[in-house]
Amino acid sequence: MSLLAVALLSASLGAPMAVAAVPAGESARITNFDPHVIGDTRGPYGAPAVVVDTDGNAVDAHDGRLRYFAGRYYWYGTAYRCGYALWDLDGTRPVQPGRHTFCGIAAYSSSDLMTWRDEGLLFDGSTPYWQAACGTGCFSPLVLFDPRRNRYVLWVNALNGQVNYRVLTSASPTGPFTDVKVPSIDMPQEGGDYDILVDRDGTGWLAQAVRQGIFIQKLSSDYTDGVEASVVAVPSTFPAPPDLWCVGQTFCGLREGPSLFRRGDFYYLVLSDPACPYCQAGTSYYMAKRPDGPWEGPGLLSVSTPIGAKGLQQGALISPDSCGGQPRSVSKVWTSAGSVYIYWSDLWRGITRQVSPGGPFPSHASDGNQALATRFWAPLRFRGDGTIQRIDCTAVAEVPLAEGHVASPTPTAYQTACVIGPGQGVRQELRPLAQPISGVRVTLYKYADPDASLSYEVSGASGEPIPSESRGELSPESISSAPRTVVLPISAEANASLTVTLRSSTRRGCYGVLLAHASEPDAGTYEGAVAGTPTSTRAVGILATPIKRSR
Repeated sequence: MSLLAVALLSASLGAPMAVAAVPAGESARITNFDPHVIGDTRGPYGAPAVVVDTDGNAVDAHDGRLRYFAGRYYWYGTAYRCGYALWDLDGTRPVQPGRHTFCGIAAYSSSDLMTWRDEGLLFDGSTPYWQAACGTGCFSPLVLFDPRRNRYVLWVNALNGQVNYRVLTSASPTGPFTDVKVPSIDMPQEGGDYDILVDRDGTGWLAQAVRQGIFIQKLSSDYTDGVEASVVAVPSTFPAPPDLWCVGQTFCGLREGPSLFRRGDFYYLVLSDPACPYCQAGTSYYMAKRPDGPWEGPGLLSVSTPIGAKGLQQGALISPDSCGGQPRSVSKVWTSAGSVYIYWSDLWRGITRQVSPGGPFPSHASDGNQALATRFWAPLRFRGDGTIQRIDCTAVAEVPLAEGHVASPTPTAYQTACVIGPGQGVRQELRPLAQPISGVRVTLYKYADPDASLSYEVSGASGEPIPSESRGELSPESISSAPRTVVLPISAEANASLTVTLRSSTRRGCYGVLLAHASEPDAGTYEGAVAGTPTSTRAVGILATPIKRSR
Protein backbone atom coordinates (compact mmCIF):
# COMPACT_ATOMS: atom_id res chain seq x y z
CA MET A 1 0.00 0.00 0.00
CA SER A 2 1.34 3.41 -0.84
CA LEU A 3 1.83 6.17 1.67
CA LEU A 4 -1.05 8.54 1.17
CA ALA A 5 0.28 8.66 -2.34
CA VAL A 6 -0.85 5.23 -3.32
CA ALA A 7 -2.88 3.83 -6.14
CA LEU A 8 -6.63 4.08 -5.58
CA LEU A 9 -8.19 0.98 -4.17
CA SER A 10 -11.74 -0.21 -3.95
CA ALA A 11 -13.87 0.52 -0.90
CA SER A 12 -12.43 -2.66 0.54
CA LEU A 13 -8.76 -1.89 1.14
CA GLY A 14 -6.35 -4.28 -0.51
CA ALA A 15 -3.04 -5.73 0.62
CA PRO A 16 -0.10 -3.40 1.29
CA MET A 17 2.06 -2.69 -1.75
CA ALA A 18 5.74 -3.50 -1.67
CA VAL A 19 8.56 -1.06 -1.21
CA ALA A 20 10.37 -3.00 -3.92
CA ALA A 21 8.99 -6.01 -5.72
CA VAL A 22 10.84 -9.30 -5.30
CA PRO A 23 10.41 -12.33 -7.51
CA ALA A 24 7.73 -14.72 -6.32
CA GLY A 25 9.29 -17.81 -4.82
CA GLU A 26 9.13 -20.35 -2.04
CA SER A 27 10.52 -18.17 0.77
CA ALA A 28 8.83 -15.40 2.73
CA ARG A 29 10.82 -12.29 3.62
CA ILE A 30 9.87 -11.39 7.19
CA THR A 31 10.74 -7.76 8.02
CA ASN A 32 11.63 -7.42 11.71
CA PHE A 33 13.45 -4.07 11.85
CA ASP A 34 14.04 -1.01 9.75
CA PRO A 35 17.61 0.19 10.36
CA HIS A 36 16.60 3.70 9.21
CA VAL A 37 14.51 5.07 12.10
CA ILE A 38 11.86 7.58 11.03
CA GLY A 39 9.20 6.96 13.68
CA ASP A 40 9.30 7.32 17.46
CA THR A 41 10.52 3.85 18.51
CA ARG A 42 14.12 2.73 18.39
CA GLY A 43 15.43 -0.64 19.55
CA PRO A 44 18.94 -2.08 19.64
CA TYR A 45 18.58 -3.31 16.05
CA GLY A 46 16.62 -0.41 14.52
CA ALA A 47 12.95 0.53 14.43
CA PRO A 48 10.63 -2.46 15.06
CA ALA A 49 8.55 -3.00 11.92
CA VAL A 50 4.75 -2.84 12.22
CA VAL A 51 2.91 -5.53 10.25
CA VAL A 52 -0.22 -4.25 8.46
CA ASP A 53 -3.08 -6.55 7.47
CA THR A 54 -5.11 -6.50 4.27
CA ASP A 55 -7.53 -3.96 5.77
CA GLY A 56 -4.80 -1.43 6.55
CA ASN A 57 -4.83 -2.16 10.29
CA ALA A 58 -1.76 -3.09 12.30
CA VAL A 59 -1.77 -6.76 13.30
CA ASP A 60 -2.79 -6.74 16.98
CA ALA A 61 -1.86 -10.23 18.22
CA HIS A 62 0.86 -10.53 20.87
CA ASP A 63 2.45 -13.26 23.06
CA GLY A 64 1.06 -15.95 20.78
CA ARG A 65 1.99 -18.65 18.27
CA LEU A 66 2.16 -19.45 14.58
CA ARG A 67 0.31 -22.49 13.27
CA TYR A 68 -0.19 -24.24 9.94
CA PHE A 69 -3.62 -25.82 9.45
CA ALA A 70 -5.10 -27.23 6.24
CA GLY A 71 -2.76 -25.38 3.90
CA ARG A 72 -2.85 -21.98 5.60
CA TYR A 73 -0.71 -20.17 8.19
CA TYR A 74 -2.36 -18.74 11.32
CA TRP A 75 -1.09 -16.04 13.67
CA TYR A 76 -2.71 -16.12 17.12
CA GLY A 77 -2.17 -13.61 19.91
CA THR A 78 -3.61 -11.40 22.65
CA ALA A 79 -5.32 -8.21 21.45
CA TYR A 80 -4.64 -4.86 23.13
CA ARG A 81 -6.70 -2.59 20.86
CA CYS A 82 -9.35 -1.75 23.48
CA GLY A 83 -6.78 -0.14 25.80
CA TYR A 84 -5.99 -3.08 28.08
CA ALA A 85 -2.97 -2.62 30.35
CA LEU A 86 -1.48 -4.82 33.04
CA TRP A 87 0.94 -2.05 34.05
CA ASP A 88 0.16 1.63 34.34
CA LEU A 89 1.84 4.10 31.98
CA ASP A 90 4.72 4.69 34.38
CA GLY A 91 5.38 0.96 34.72
CA THR A 92 3.71 0.50 38.10
CA ARG A 93 0.75 -1.42 39.44
CA PRO A 94 -2.13 -1.29 40.05
CA VAL A 95 -3.44 0.41 36.93
CA GLN A 96 -6.32 2.87 36.79
CA PRO A 97 -9.81 1.34 37.13
CA GLY A 98 -11.09 -0.02 33.84
CA ARG A 99 -7.69 -0.48 32.21
CA HIS A 100 -7.81 -4.23 32.88
CA THR A 101 -10.59 -4.61 30.28
CA PHE A 102 -9.82 -7.79 28.34
CA CYS A 103 -9.82 -7.13 24.56
CA GLY A 104 -9.91 -10.73 23.31
CA ILE A 105 -7.80 -13.28 21.45
CA ALA A 106 -7.09 -12.36 17.82
CA ALA A 107 -6.46 -14.55 14.78
CA TYR A 108 -4.98 -13.74 11.37
CA SER A 109 -4.33 -16.03 8.41
CA SER A 110 -1.96 -15.99 5.47
CA SER A 111 -0.84 -18.07 2.51
CA ASP A 112 2.75 -16.76 2.64
CA LEU A 113 3.53 -15.42 6.17
CA MET A 114 3.61 -11.86 4.77
CA THR A 115 0.10 -10.90 3.65
CA TRP A 116 -2.20 -11.29 6.67
CA ARG A 117 -6.02 -11.34 6.74
CA ASP A 118 -7.86 -10.45 9.94
CA GLU A 119 -10.00 -13.44 10.98
CA GLY A 120 -11.54 -11.65 13.96
CA LEU A 121 -11.54 -12.60 17.63
CA LEU A 122 -11.74 -16.27 18.60
CA PHE A 123 -14.57 -15.61 21.08
CA ASP A 124 -16.43 -12.62 22.47
CA GLY A 125 -14.22 -11.51 25.34
CA SER A 126 -16.34 -8.43 26.08
CA THR A 127 -19.05 -10.40 27.91
CA PRO A 128 -19.30 -10.16 31.72
CA TYR A 129 -18.47 -13.89 31.85
CA TRP A 130 -15.12 -13.49 30.11
CA GLN A 131 -14.24 -10.22 31.82
CA ALA A 132 -14.63 -12.06 35.13
CA ALA A 133 -12.91 -15.24 33.91
CA CYS A 134 -9.89 -13.31 32.66
CA GLY A 135 -9.83 -10.94 35.62
CA THR A 136 -6.73 -8.82 35.05
CA GLY A 137 -6.07 -10.47 31.68
CA CYS A 138 -5.94 -13.60 29.52
CA PHE A 139 -2.72 -14.29 27.66
CA SER A 140 -0.59 -16.67 25.61
CA PRO A 141 -3.21 -18.30 23.35
CA LEU A 142 -2.32 -21.70 21.91
CA VAL A 143 -4.41 -23.53 19.30
CA LEU A 144 -3.90 -27.20 18.41
CA PHE A 145 -5.85 -29.72 16.36
CA ASP A 146 -7.42 -32.85 17.86
CA PRO A 147 -7.74 -35.32 14.93
CA ARG A 148 -9.61 -37.90 17.01
CA ARG A 149 -12.53 -35.52 17.48
CA ASN A 150 -11.91 -33.37 14.41
CA ARG A 151 -11.84 -30.16 16.40
CA TYR A 152 -9.51 -27.37 17.43
CA VAL A 153 -8.51 -26.82 21.06
CA LEU A 154 -7.60 -23.39 22.46
CA TRP A 155 -5.69 -22.83 25.70
CA VAL A 156 -5.24 -19.45 27.40
CA ASN A 157 -3.86 -18.55 30.81
CA ALA A 158 -6.01 -16.27 32.95
CA LEU A 159 -4.99 -13.85 35.70
CA ASN A 160 -8.21 -13.75 37.67
CA GLY A 161 -6.70 -13.65 41.14
CA GLN A 162 -6.18 -17.39 41.19
CA VAL A 163 -4.08 -17.68 37.99
CA ASN A 164 -5.26 -20.67 35.98
CA TYR A 165 -5.94 -21.90 32.45
CA ARG A 166 -9.08 -22.05 30.36
CA VAL A 167 -9.66 -24.58 27.58
CA LEU A 168 -12.05 -23.93 24.67
CA THR A 169 -12.94 -25.88 21.52
CA SER A 170 -14.16 -25.09 18.00
CA ALA A 171 -14.80 -26.78 14.66
CA SER A 172 -12.74 -24.07 12.94
CA PRO A 173 -9.22 -22.68 13.54
CA THR A 174 -10.76 -19.18 13.58
CA GLY A 175 -13.62 -19.98 15.95
CA PRO A 176 -15.94 -19.19 17.47
CA PHE A 177 -14.47 -21.14 20.38
CA THR A 178 -16.69 -22.32 23.22
CA ASP A 179 -15.50 -22.47 26.82
CA VAL A 180 -15.09 -26.05 28.05
CA LYS A 181 -13.35 -26.07 31.40
CA VAL A 182 -10.60 -25.10 33.77
CA PRO A 183 -8.25 -28.03 33.20
CA SER A 184 -7.05 -30.27 35.98
CA ILE A 185 -3.27 -29.88 36.24
CA ASP A 186 -0.75 -31.46 38.62
CA MET A 187 1.41 -28.39 39.19
CA PRO A 188 2.54 -26.48 42.31
CA GLN A 189 0.87 -23.40 40.86
CA GLU A 190 -1.37 -23.23 37.82
CA GLY A 191 -1.58 -20.65 35.09
CA GLY A 192 1.97 -19.51 34.38
CA ASP A 193 3.58 -19.22 30.95
CA TYR A 194 3.22 -22.52 29.16
CA ASP A 195 3.48 -24.46 25.92
CA ILE A 196 2.03 -27.70 24.55
CA LEU A 197 3.74 -30.25 22.32
CA VAL A 198 1.73 -32.83 20.41
CA ASP A 199 4.24 -35.59 19.78
CA ARG A 200 4.42 -37.82 16.71
CA ASP A 201 2.23 -40.46 18.37
CA GLY A 202 -0.45 -37.87 19.21
CA THR A 203 0.46 -37.60 22.90
CA GLY A 204 0.19 -34.10 24.30
CA TRP A 205 2.71 -32.66 26.78
CA LEU A 206 2.27 -29.47 28.80
CA ALA A 207 5.28 -27.40 29.87
CA GLN A 208 4.54 -24.76 32.51
CA ALA A 209 6.63 -22.12 34.24
CA VAL A 210 6.03 -21.57 37.97
CA ARG A 211 8.18 -20.13 40.73
CA GLN A 212 9.55 -23.58 41.54
CA GLY A 213 10.80 -24.12 37.97
CA ILE A 214 9.66 -25.52 34.63
CA PHE A 215 7.32 -28.50 35.04
CA ILE A 216 6.12 -30.96 32.39
CA GLN A 217 2.99 -33.11 32.47
CA LYS A 218 1.31 -35.49 30.04
CA LEU A 219 -2.12 -34.44 28.70
CA SER A 220 -5.31 -36.39 28.21
CA SER A 221 -6.13 -37.70 24.72
CA ASP A 222 -8.43 -34.72 24.06
CA TYR A 223 -5.74 -32.23 25.23
CA THR A 224 -8.02 -30.66 27.86
CA ASP A 225 -6.59 -32.05 31.14
CA GLY A 226 -3.34 -33.16 32.67
CA VAL A 227 -2.87 -36.87 33.44
CA GLU A 228 -0.29 -38.63 35.57
CA ALA A 229 2.17 -36.75 37.76
CA SER A 230 4.16 -33.74 36.61
CA VAL A 231 7.96 -33.73 36.63
CA VAL A 232 10.47 -30.93 37.17
CA ALA A 233 12.32 -30.29 33.93
CA VAL A 234 14.35 -27.23 34.98
CA PRO A 235 14.30 -26.32 38.69
CA SER A 236 14.31 -22.73 39.84
CA THR A 237 17.59 -21.38 41.20
CA PHE A 238 16.28 -18.17 42.75
CA PRO A 239 18.06 -16.37 44.25
CA ALA A 240 20.76 -17.12 41.71
CA PRO A 241 24.23 -18.45 42.53
CA PRO A 242 26.89 -15.74 42.26
CA ASP A 243 28.40 -16.92 38.96
CA LEU A 244 25.18 -17.35 36.94
CA TRP A 245 25.42 -15.34 33.71
CA CYS A 246 22.43 -13.11 34.51
CA VAL A 247 23.44 -12.08 38.05
CA GLY A 248 22.36 -8.49 38.64
CA GLN A 249 19.10 -8.88 36.76
CA THR A 250 16.00 -8.81 38.92
CA PHE A 251 14.70 -12.33 38.30
CA CYS A 252 17.98 -14.10 37.60
CA GLY A 253 17.48 -17.77 38.42
CA LEU A 254 13.78 -17.74 37.51
CA ARG A 255 12.79 -18.83 34.01
CA GLU A 256 9.52 -18.53 32.10
CA GLY A 257 8.06 -18.53 28.59
CA PRO A 258 8.76 -22.21 27.84
CA SER A 259 8.60 -23.43 24.23
CA LEU A 260 8.46 -27.22 24.01
CA PHE A 261 9.11 -28.90 20.67
CA ARG A 262 10.68 -31.93 19.05
CA ARG A 263 13.16 -32.04 16.18
CA GLY A 264 14.47 -35.41 15.07
CA ASP A 265 15.28 -37.52 18.12
CA PHE A 266 15.68 -34.55 20.47
CA TYR A 267 13.19 -32.60 22.56
CA TYR A 268 13.86 -28.93 23.28
CA LEU A 269 12.84 -26.41 25.93
CA VAL A 270 13.52 -22.82 24.85
CA LEU A 271 13.08 -20.41 27.77
CA SER A 272 12.98 -16.76 28.75
CA ASP A 273 16.12 -16.67 30.88
CA PRO A 274 15.66 -14.95 33.25
CA ALA A 275 11.95 -14.34 33.74
CA CYS A 276 11.11 -10.76 32.88
CA PRO A 277 7.49 -9.63 32.33
CA TYR A 278 7.03 -7.09 29.50
CA CYS A 279 10.75 -6.47 29.14
CA GLN A 280 13.97 -7.73 27.59
CA ALA A 281 15.33 -11.10 28.65
CA GLY A 282 17.81 -13.64 27.38
CA THR A 283 16.91 -16.86 25.58
CA SER A 284 18.39 -20.21 26.60
CA TYR A 285 17.53 -23.83 25.88
CA TYR A 286 17.75 -27.37 27.22
CA MET A 287 17.62 -30.74 25.45
CA ALA A 288 16.29 -34.20 26.30
CA LYS A 289 15.65 -37.58 24.74
CA ARG A 290 12.18 -37.79 26.28
CA PRO A 291 9.62 -35.04 26.96
CA ASP A 292 9.62 -35.94 30.66
CA GLY A 293 13.41 -35.69 30.80
CA PRO A 294 15.97 -35.69 32.12
CA TRP A 295 16.61 -32.23 30.67
CA GLU A 296 20.20 -31.07 30.43
CA GLY A 297 22.07 -27.96 29.42
CA PRO A 298 25.60 -27.98 28.04
CA GLY A 299 27.30 -26.95 31.30
CA LEU A 300 26.92 -26.92 35.05
CA LEU A 301 24.73 -24.23 36.55
CA SER A 302 27.59 -22.80 38.60
CA VAL A 303 31.07 -23.65 39.81
CA SER A 304 29.56 -24.60 43.14
CA THR A 305 27.34 -27.30 41.60
CA PRO A 306 28.64 -30.82 42.37
CA ILE A 307 29.98 -32.72 39.38
CA GLY A 308 27.37 -35.15 38.08
CA ALA A 309 24.39 -33.27 39.57
CA LYS A 310 21.25 -33.86 37.53
CA GLY A 311 18.74 -31.19 36.55
CA LEU A 312 20.92 -28.32 37.72
CA GLN A 313 22.69 -27.42 34.50
CA GLN A 314 22.56 -23.96 33.01
CA GLY A 315 20.82 -23.77 29.66
CA ALA A 316 22.77 -22.75 26.58
CA LEU A 317 22.34 -19.03 25.94
CA ILE A 318 21.39 -18.39 22.31
CA SER A 319 20.54 -14.68 22.68
CA PRO A 320 21.41 -12.36 25.59
CA ASP A 321 18.54 -9.95 24.78
CA SER A 322 16.15 -11.98 22.58
CA CYS A 323 16.70 -9.49 19.76
CA GLY A 324 15.46 -6.63 21.91
CA GLY A 325 12.45 -8.38 23.41
CA GLN A 326 11.12 -11.30 25.43
CA PRO A 327 11.03 -14.85 23.98
CA ARG A 328 7.49 -16.12 23.51
CA SER A 329 7.34 -19.27 21.37
CA VAL A 330 8.94 -21.58 18.86
CA SER A 331 6.48 -22.76 16.22
CA LYS A 332 7.03 -25.67 13.87
CA VAL A 333 5.68 -24.95 10.38
CA TRP A 334 5.97 -27.05 7.26
CA THR A 335 8.11 -26.16 4.25
CA SER A 336 8.67 -27.74 0.85
CA ALA A 337 11.79 -29.39 2.31
CA GLY A 338 10.29 -30.56 5.60
CA SER A 339 9.82 -28.19 8.52
CA VAL A 340 11.24 -25.04 10.07
CA TYR A 341 11.12 -23.83 13.68
CA ILE A 342 10.22 -20.13 13.88
CA TYR A 343 11.44 -18.30 16.96
CA TRP A 344 9.13 -15.51 18.20
CA SER A 345 10.22 -12.71 20.54
CA ASP A 346 7.74 -10.03 21.66
CA LEU A 347 9.25 -6.57 21.17
CA TRP A 348 7.35 -4.90 23.97
CA ARG A 349 6.70 -1.18 23.82
CA GLY A 350 8.82 0.86 26.23
CA ILE A 351 11.59 -1.61 26.97
CA THR A 352 14.18 0.66 25.36
CA ARG A 353 14.26 2.49 28.72
CA GLN A 354 16.10 -0.46 30.23
CA VAL A 355 19.77 0.01 30.97
CA SER A 356 20.30 -3.73 30.53
CA PRO A 357 18.04 -6.74 29.94
CA GLY A 358 16.18 -7.93 32.99
CA GLY A 359 16.03 -4.97 35.30
CA PRO A 360 15.82 -3.08 37.50
CA PHE A 361 12.20 -3.87 38.37
CA PRO A 362 9.62 -2.38 38.14
CA SER A 363 11.13 0.77 36.61
CA HIS A 364 12.03 -1.27 33.54
CA ALA A 365 8.41 -2.19 32.86
CA SER A 366 6.86 -1.38 29.50
CA ASP A 367 4.55 1.52 28.87
CA GLY A 368 1.10 0.37 29.91
CA ASN A 369 -0.91 -0.68 26.88
CA GLN A 370 0.96 -2.93 24.46
CA ALA A 371 -1.09 -2.43 21.28
CA LEU A 372 1.99 -0.86 19.65
CA ALA A 373 4.30 -3.77 20.44
CA THR A 374 5.74 -5.73 17.52
CA ARG A 375 7.52 -9.06 17.14
CA PHE A 376 10.76 -10.65 15.93
CA TRP A 377 10.49 -13.82 13.84
CA ALA A 378 13.33 -15.92 12.44
CA PRO A 379 14.00 -19.63 11.89
CA LEU A 380 16.18 -21.33 14.47
CA ARG A 381 19.41 -22.76 13.06
CA PHE A 382 20.69 -26.14 14.23
CA ARG A 383 24.13 -27.74 14.15
CA GLY A 384 24.73 -31.29 13.01
CA ASP A 385 24.63 -32.59 16.59
CA GLY A 386 21.19 -31.01 17.18
CA THR A 387 22.37 -28.06 19.28
CA ILE A 388 20.95 -24.62 18.45
CA GLN A 389 23.14 -21.86 17.04
CA ARG A 390 23.09 -18.29 18.31
CA ILE A 391 20.07 -16.34 17.08
CA ASP A 392 20.88 -13.86 14.33
CA CYS A 393 18.85 -10.70 15.04
CA THR A 394 18.43 -9.99 11.36
CA ALA A 395 16.39 -7.10 10.00
CA VAL A 396 14.83 -9.39 7.37
CA ALA A 397 14.48 -13.15 7.90
CA GLU A 398 14.03 -15.68 5.09
CA VAL A 399 11.48 -18.40 5.88
CA PRO A 400 10.87 -21.27 3.43
CA LEU A 401 7.20 -21.79 2.62
CA ALA A 402 5.22 -25.01 2.37
CA GLU A 403 5.00 -26.71 -0.99
CA GLY A 404 2.59 -24.99 -3.35
CA HIS A 405 2.74 -21.63 -1.58
CA VAL A 406 3.99 -18.60 -3.50
CA ALA A 407 5.54 -15.58 -1.79
CA SER A 408 3.97 -12.21 -2.46
CA PRO A 409 6.10 -9.06 -2.80
CA THR A 410 7.74 -7.92 0.42
CA PRO A 411 5.27 -5.64 2.27
CA THR A 412 6.08 -2.07 3.25
CA ALA A 413 7.78 -1.74 6.64
CA TYR A 414 5.87 0.77 8.76
CA GLN A 415 6.90 2.50 11.98
CA THR A 416 4.72 4.09 14.66
CA ALA A 417 4.91 7.87 14.92
CA CYS A 418 2.94 9.50 17.75
CA VAL A 419 3.37 12.98 16.30
CA ILE A 420 -0.03 14.63 16.77
CA GLY A 421 -0.41 16.69 19.91
CA PRO A 422 0.24 20.14 21.42
CA GLY A 423 2.29 22.25 19.04
CA GLN A 424 2.66 19.62 16.34
CA GLY A 425 0.56 17.84 13.76
CA VAL A 426 0.80 16.14 10.39
CA ARG A 427 0.13 17.41 6.88
CA GLN A 428 0.31 15.00 3.94
CA GLU A 429 -0.23 15.59 0.24
CA LEU A 430 -1.77 12.82 -1.85
CA ARG A 431 -0.67 12.14 -5.39
CA PRO A 432 -3.20 13.35 -8.03
CA LEU A 433 -6.30 11.16 -7.94
CA ALA A 434 -6.65 8.60 -10.73
CA GLN A 435 -10.42 8.35 -10.30
CA PRO A 436 -13.28 9.87 -8.27
CA ILE A 437 -13.22 9.08 -4.54
CA SER A 438 -15.67 9.11 -1.63
CA GLY A 439 -13.19 9.28 1.23
CA VAL A 440 -9.67 8.75 2.48
CA ARG A 441 -8.84 5.86 4.80
CA VAL A 442 -6.11 6.78 7.32
CA THR A 443 -4.49 4.46 9.86
CA LEU A 444 -4.48 6.15 13.29
CA TYR A 445 -3.97 5.28 16.95
CA LYS A 446 -4.00 6.95 20.35
CA TYR A 447 -1.44 6.63 23.13
CA ALA A 448 -1.50 7.47 26.86
CA ASP A 449 -5.17 8.55 27.04
CA PRO A 450 -5.47 11.82 25.08
CA ASP A 451 -7.86 14.31 26.71
CA ALA A 452 -8.93 16.13 23.52
CA SER A 453 -10.26 15.15 20.10
CA LEU A 454 -8.25 14.75 16.93
CA SER A 455 -9.15 17.33 14.25
CA TYR A 456 -8.88 16.51 10.56
CA GLU A 457 -9.19 18.47 7.33
CA VAL A 458 -9.11 17.17 3.76
CA SER A 459 -8.71 20.01 1.27
CA GLY A 460 -7.25 20.90 -2.08
CA ALA A 461 -3.46 20.90 -2.16
CA SER A 462 -1.78 24.33 -2.28
CA GLY A 463 -5.11 26.10 -1.93
CA GLU A 464 -6.58 24.46 -5.02
CA PRO A 465 -10.39 24.67 -4.78
CA ILE A 466 -12.37 21.43 -4.76
CA PRO A 467 -16.16 21.05 -4.73
CA SER A 468 -16.39 19.77 -1.18
CA GLU A 469 -13.83 20.05 1.59
CA SER A 470 -14.04 17.85 4.67
CA ARG A 471 -13.47 18.92 8.26
CA GLY A 472 -14.34 17.29 11.54
CA GLU A 473 -13.22 15.85 14.84
CA LEU A 474 -12.63 12.32 16.06
CA SER A 475 -13.17 11.69 19.77
CA PRO A 476 -10.57 9.75 21.76
CA GLU A 477 -13.14 6.97 22.21
CA SER A 478 -13.47 6.54 18.43
CA ILE A 479 -9.75 5.86 17.93
CA SER A 480 -8.15 2.55 18.87
CA SER A 481 -5.05 1.96 20.96
CA ALA A 482 -3.80 -0.20 18.08
CA PRO A 483 -3.22 1.42 14.67
CA ARG A 484 -6.52 0.97 12.82
CA THR A 485 -8.17 2.65 9.86
CA VAL A 486 -10.54 5.61 10.11
CA VAL A 487 -12.44 6.92 7.06
CA LEU A 488 -12.34 10.68 6.47
CA PRO A 489 -15.30 11.55 4.19
CA ILE A 490 -14.43 13.60 1.10
CA SER A 491 -15.88 13.73 -2.40
CA ALA A 492 -13.35 14.58 -5.10
CA GLU A 493 -13.00 13.99 -8.82
CA ALA A 494 -10.21 12.40 -10.80
CA ASN A 495 -7.01 14.46 -11.20
CA ALA A 496 -7.70 16.47 -8.03
CA SER A 497 -4.78 17.00 -5.65
CA LEU A 498 -5.66 16.66 -1.95
CA THR A 499 -3.99 17.36 1.37
CA VAL A 500 -4.83 15.70 4.69
CA THR A 501 -4.12 17.69 7.88
CA LEU A 502 -4.32 16.13 11.37
CA ARG A 503 -4.06 18.14 14.62
CA SER A 504 -4.99 17.91 18.32
CA SER A 505 -4.84 20.15 21.37
CA THR A 506 -4.56 17.23 23.78
CA ARG A 507 -2.52 17.99 26.89
CA ARG A 508 -2.00 14.32 27.66
CA GLY A 509 -0.69 11.59 25.43
CA CYS A 510 -0.75 11.88 21.66
CA TYR A 511 -2.26 10.54 18.45
CA GLY A 512 -0.16 8.61 15.98
CA VAL A 513 0.14 7.52 12.37
CA LEU A 514 2.10 4.80 10.61
CA LEU A 515 5.09 6.20 8.79
CA ALA A 516 7.21 4.58 6.08
CA HIS A 517 9.82 5.43 3.49
CA ALA A 518 8.08 6.72 0.37
CA SER A 519 8.21 4.31 -2.55
CA GLU A 520 6.31 6.27 -5.20
CA PRO A 521 8.31 8.81 -7.26
CA ASP A 522 5.35 11.23 -7.35
CA ALA A 523 4.45 10.95 -3.67
CA GLY A 524 3.31 14.20 -2.09
CA THR A 525 5.09 16.19 0.59
CA TYR A 526 4.88 15.10 4.22
CA GLU A 527 5.08 17.78 6.91
CA GLY A 528 5.58 16.56 10.47
CA ALA A 529 8.12 14.96 12.73
CA VAL A 530 10.58 12.37 11.44
CA ALA A 531 12.45 10.54 14.21
CA GLY A 532 11.29 13.34 16.52
CA THR A 533 12.50 16.21 14.34
CA PRO A 534 10.02 18.49 12.48
CA THR A 535 10.59 18.43 8.74
CA SER A 536 9.05 18.73 5.29
CA THR A 537 9.97 15.90 2.96
CA ARG A 538 8.91 13.61 0.13
CA ALA A 539 11.08 10.81 1.48
CA VAL A 540 8.45 9.49 3.90
CA GLY A 541 4.70 9.35 4.08
CA ILE A 542 1.85 8.12 6.27
CA LEU A 543 -0.36 5.11 5.63
CA ALA A 544 -3.60 6.26 4.04
CA THR A 545 -5.59 5.26 0.96
CA PRO A 546 -8.23 7.09 -1.11
CA ILE A 547 -11.47 5.13 -1.43
CA LYS A 548 -12.85 4.64 -4.92
CA ARG A 549 -16.33 6.11 -5.34
CA SER A 550 -18.93 3.43 -6.01
CA ARG A 551 -21.04 3.88 -9.11
